[in-house]
Amino acid sequence: MKESGEMIPYARRKSILELMHSKEIVYLDEIKEKTNVSLATVRRDLKTLAREGQVELLSGGAAKLIISIAEKSLEEKINLNKEEKEIIGSYAATLVGDGQFIFLGPGTTENHIIKHLKGKNVTVVTNGAFHINELLRNKINSIILGGYVETDIAVLV
Repeated sequence: MKESGEMIPYARRKSILELMHSKEIVYLDEIKEKTNVSLATVRRDLKTLAREGQVELLSGGAAKLIISIAEKSLEEKINLNKEEKEIIGSYAATLVGDGQFIFLGPGTTENHIIKHLKGKNVTVVTNGAFHINELLRNKINSIILGGYVETDIAVLV
């Protein structure tokens, strides 16, 4: 938290989404009270969440969308929470030591980890067809698990 007690944007948005798990509609004042920020900040956060396809804006509040993340296209997933994924990818790569083998699932966050593994002597095992180009581009040893290609989400199953 910031010194003023205000949450960082990621934490606020996560808090808003958690609030929406128990309710279909959440009102601006309710979010303002929970996050301890101005109505203008609440509106900005809701606009961001709406742009990411996580909520639907309503007059005076927001409604949760019933669409699951699994129904989103790969392109939509790539653009969802990009900054947060980059932070996670950078940090996760610091946990990987030279000579290690790691498994990375097919998610878009994992692609950010791959970028930060460049120059390390590691081997990545993955079923994420989406990761192959990034692994090659960064010259990372890799083992791709075979199987049926789920083309909508670039996964080998």
